[in-house]
Amino acid sequence: MKGLHIADLHLDRPFEGIHFYDESLMERLSQSSEQLLRNIENLAFEENVDAVFYVGDNFHQLPVSLGIQKRWQQHLQHLIEAGIQPFVVFGNHDYNKAGQMMMPEEVIYWDSEKVETKYWTTRNFERVAISAFSYQHSHLTRHMASQFPPRDCSVDYHIGLYHGQTSGNYAPFRLDSLVQKQYDYWALGHIHQSESLAERIYYPGTPQGKTRKDFNKGRVILFELQADTCHVEWVDIAPVHYEIKNIESAPYRWQYDGLELLDIPTSVSGVESAISKGSIEEFVQSISPVDTDKFVIGIKESQPSLHLEAKLQEELCHHYQQEDIFVDLLSAFKDTKYKPFIQQLVQERKEIVKQALCSFDCDLQGD
Repeated sequence: MKGLHIADLHLDRPFEGIHFYDESLMERLSQSSEQLLRNIENLAFEENVDAVFYVGDNFHQLPVSLGIQKRWQQHLQHLIEAGIQPFVVFGNHDYNKAGQMMMPEEVIYWDSEKVETKYWTTRNFERVAISAFSYQHSHLTRHMASQFPPRDCSVDYHIGLYHGQTSGNYAPFRLDSLVQKQYDYWALGHIHQSESLAERIYYPGTPQGKTRKDFNKGRVILFELQADTCHVEWVDIAPVHYEIKNIESAPYRWQYDGLELLDIPTSVSGVESAISKGSIEEFVQSISPVDTDKFVIGIKESQPSLHLEAKLQEELCHHYQQEDIFVDLLSAFKDTKYKPFIQQLVQERKEIVKQALCSFDCDLQGD
């Protein structure tokens, strides 16, 4: 049998850590959930999978918007109409969701914190046992692994769905407890990082990162079980990516694999200042639509966002009120295009900046 392992969709979670607004970007972000579900459908159809397993945190918070609920229902229905069986459990973010929203009756789901095994037959008449549980509370401190039965030897495959982690307040488990069950595949959820804990025991990671911590995320697992083998492949399906890049020659805009990356500096050498704000304003003005399903938001960390020594940057921030020092420091910008930064300072020291710009032959009235 062939399956698609998905966890931590967090469909209604907003994108976080984006400090500017642009119409084209905001439109793409608002459409990301729709695109993500479409990408899942397309992958499932193209690979002709037998089933899709959703291992918790399909939604981020209560209540779920009616629009997202409707699209979720349509998504599941599209799979069913294509002969693909959806299996759904609910995690600590969407606990008790099974009783609060409608799903097509063909969906197989779990609505109890007690482990239950359900049986299903693939289109190729393979018999499969699926053992799982769902959250009914935002935390679950019990060690749920002990409730899972040993592998059922009467079926072709036995799969475990488990939303939790090895420690903490979210169904903690010991790895050896899962291994001892001898299941053909453990589909885990809760950890947003793609990870293999052991052979046949996997976290796919979140298919769509929504925060700065979720850089380089966006994967699901395509797996295929045969008599004695388990083949897995991580597949990137995210419409939007957070990426961390070090940029030397082009600090604010560059290309990577045909995608446009956005670098959003949040500080300059650790000093919050008008430099970062001005740089962001300039960068926003340069954004153009991207002709691709993927849009990448780059996040620059630790490195200065301007090509000036850290000490010089700090001096420029703290000493602009002293005319002679400021004019000397401003000369570092003579051949640059950081006019928004200069305009930011103009608001506070117009006369000083005018004198400096005149010496550079610059027009203060420009864009």
